[in-house]
Amino acid sequence: MRALVFAALLLSPGLALAQSPGMNSAPGQGMTFAQARAQMPGLSRVTFDKFDPDGDGVIPANKVLALQSTYNTMYLDRN
Repeated sequence: MRALVFAALLLSPGLALAQSPGMNSAPGQGMTFAQARAQMPGLSRVTFDKFDPDGDGVIPANKVLALQSTYNTMYLDRN
């Protein structure tokens, strides 16, 4: 059931941002590792760094949903 709800949220990015408090950012801003770790317990720095193209410790706002999807696949969808 959780996977079905998540898939529906992925298909509607605006709804996904509205349903994920703390995961949305103002335009032009991103998310630090500390912010991401608060939203995604257990997130590794290695996984976070894959979404940080310039290595400044902040992932761009347009990569936050991709990071969330990767986190869900790696950490939450284990059966």
